Amino acid sequence: MKVVKPTAGTLLFLAMMGAAVAAGPRIVNSGEMLDAEETAKILRSDAFVSRSIRQTEGPASVALRIPFGFGSAKVPESAMPQLEAMSKAIRQVGVKIMIEGHTDSTGNPDYNRKLSEKRASAVRDVMVATYGVDPNELAVTGMGKDRPLPDIAPTSSGNRRVEFRVDR
Repeated sequence: MKVVKPTAGTLLFLAMMGAAVAAGPRIVNSGEMLDAEETAKILRSDAFVSRSIRQTEGPASVALRIPFGFGSAKVPESAMPQLEAMSKAIRQVGVKIMIEGHTDSTGNPDYNRKLSEKRASAVRDVMVATYGVDPNELAVTGMGKDRPLPDIAPTSSGNRRVEFRVDR
């Protein structure tokens, strides 16, 4: 039996059609345009059940691969268009959102957990100060290196990301 991995577009379509879907987050690569309307649909959909790559039950999520520098929590200017669109989606949804920070697997686990929380906090701060998101609608947590994305090495810089999900 051949297993075919569905695309994010297929998963979004199934979710919008009311199908129960278990999959990882909608991954948005660095520099990729993020559609606020599509993102709002993902975040408000109860049918699209996904919390992380490894855990297939839970709220919907969208992962932004922000090109954080090694050991840095500074939000690069190149991430601003994605954060603007995400902010617009969050304002449309009107529910509390958890921002999870993630790191690659290089380095000490305690350091990575703290760094990932700093990254999530930095993203929250930009969304509040620059794009007018209500700070009471955003919570942050640091996941460290515990949940790398599939199909890439745990040490890859592609794991440096923030993931947005409904905080239920």
